Amino acid sequence: MGKLEHQSGFTLTELMISVTLSMSVIGSLLTSYAATQINTVKLLSSNRLDQDLSALINLMANEMRRVGYRANLTETYLPNTNPPVETETSTLQLYSNSSSETQASVTGVGTCLLYTYDRDEDGQFELHEAAGFRLVDGVVQMRVAVTSSTSQGCTSANNSWISLTDPDFITVTSLTFNLGESRCFNTREPDEVDNDQDGQVDNPEEFNCYSESQPVAASGDTTVEARQIRITLTANLESDSFIEQTYTLYERIRNDPVRVR
Repeated sequence: MGKLEHQSGFTLTELMISVTLSMSVIGSLLTSYAATQINTVKLLSSNRLDQDLSALINLMANEMRRVGYRANLTETYLPNTNPPVETETSTLQLYSNSSSETQASVTGVGTCLLYTYDRDEDGQFELHEAAGFRLVDGVVQMRVAVTSSTSQGCTSANNSWISLTDPDFITVTSLTFNLGESRCFNTREPDEVDNDQDGQVDNPEEFNCYSESQPVAASGDTTVEARQIRITLTANLESDSFIEQTYTLYERIRNDPVRVR
């Protein structure tokens, strides 16, 4: 009878350990793959959020450059003689919020901005040329026209609005318009008169027709408004509120209203 040869191999215990280690490695790889996929989706969504907000803020910038523009202008620009889509003082109207008719001051802050400009270059401000931006329930909307020359506030049913952002994708948490850096200059100065009766002649407050320390301007005064607007826009992903972006835009409104009071 021949001699039995020794045969090597895995014991059951060794085999179980090998299987366990293999499963652990595979599990780690799957976890890493899943995490990579999630991060990739978040990165793509964040990039799209960035692109959407960038496009929106650029649209607002382009619109702000046109505020108050009127073609074929042959006389002094008098906003109060150009109804129906602007107030008696400006083609730019700022409201404290989008759900009330409370109008902000000329250097105030608000969430709804209404304006107009001569889109068809016929020398007139018309109903279909009314524009504006507001924030309603997390969605930025743009005014594209009005149907009546009355009640042009943000909540008016005469306004026609379209949505610019998709609520299923992003939620806009904040949209503010700040006119705090705007200035108004009274061309009567210097006139060597103590117009605000503070004991000083031709002081800075008398040049500034936005000043609250004196009457804004006397009848017959000619004023020039230099308007600067700061727009701040903040939004997050609807699917992940932790992914958030904020854009801030500073824009000089180029068409300065010159008014005879």
